[in-house]
Amino acid sequence: RTLAVFRVLAEAQQRYCEASTGLFIISMTQGADDVLTTLAFARAVQPGSRLLPTRGGEVVDARVLQRPDGRVAVLAWNDGPATTLTVQVPEGDRVLRYRLRLPGHALTASVLRR
Repeated sequence: RTLAVFRVLAEAQQRYCEASTGLFIISMTQGADDVLTTLAFARAVQPGSRLLPTRGGEVVDARVLQRPDGRVAVLAWNDGPATTLTVQVPEGDRVLRYRLRLPGHALTASVLRR
């Protein structure tokens, strides 16, 4: 559901203009890092992004999205202590592997460099 909200906001901004969505409230935040992560989350999800297949773990819930610009966004919720997440992204006849350090009990949004 969270992804859908950000997709709708991004599509409205693309279709009409950036100011079309105005301000919105981010509930359940406890600090500045929560707000900044949510903003990074919003920037990572672009109109036309599509989910890539993932294999989940018990502690980390991750979504990997292929953006229309070709870059890959990773949105991850880590419900345990700090850990490392390995993301494998198919590219042509090879697989690119990225290792992301995830803080404990936190939502992380990242756009991977190629």
